[in-house]
Amino acid sequence: EKFESKLIELVNCFRKFTHYNKMMVCGNGGSASDSLHFVGEMMKNFTIKRSIDENISKNYQKFHGEDDVLKHTHGAIRTMSLTSEISLITAIANDIGYDYIFSQQVYGYGDEGDILFAFSTSGNSKSVINACKMAQAKKILVVGFTGKTGGKIKDYCDILINVDSTDTIVIQQNHEILFHIIAQVLEIERFSNC
Repeated sequence: EKFESKLIELVNCFRKFTHYNKMMVCGNGGSASDSLHFVGEMMKNFTIKRSIDENISKNYQKFHGEDDVLKHTHGAIRTMSLTSEISLITAIANDIGYDYIFSQQVYGYGDEGDILFAFSTSGNSKSVINACKMAQAKKILVVGFTGKTGGKIKDYCDILINVDSTDTIVIQQNHEILFHIIAQVLEIERFSNC
């Protein structure tokens, strides 16, 4: 019931999105892998067929007709992982400090009305907490994924989804189940009428 109410709250926030808003995801270690995985589910078909924007489809056809690119392009929910830009991450870590690898990207990429999904098994990852703090300053909705206690990150999240465990394996396995549910709900919300 607790998760369901948080999911409803998240979907209601998502309904306010315009075409131009996006989601950012971050985490370290296994949580970095989760953030990449989440992007993979959001940027193409996941559980239902996603049509692309009708105006873009018509415009594409004016230039290129109905070719394979148009036929094989899926509707996308704009999502980016802050764990994938290796050159940028290593530059920030080297020149500024590892604790700022995500907050610098949130500052550079983030816009008011975006969502930041912040994964931290312990809830105490300084680089993830710093990303949440920067997101708050930019009026970005922060959704935290943590373990049982919520850790320090709980003070910087608008929505906290914490798994009732202190076992890293259990927490990360549950995070995957939960972000799959969220991905499916958001996909249906956006594309079920297409």
